[in-house]
Amino acid sequence: MTAEEVKALQVGETVTIRKEGHEPILCTVAFQGHAGNKFLTYRDKGQIKKFAIRDYPGMTYSK
Repeated sequence: MTAEEVKALQVGETVTIRKEGHEPILCTVAFQGHAGNKFLTYRDKGQIKKFAIRDYPGMTYSK
């Protein structure tokens, strides 16, 4: 999936991020603000982290 396809998903849907040499990360689409800014959230050692939805080199999104 592209970053634009991920941004088009509904809030609460899950997406997996994969990058070479790293474990896959299960994320949830989230929404913040009146401008409609979507981002991904995931848990890392019990903490909720944010992740910008954009195309990164060597990284893929999948549903």
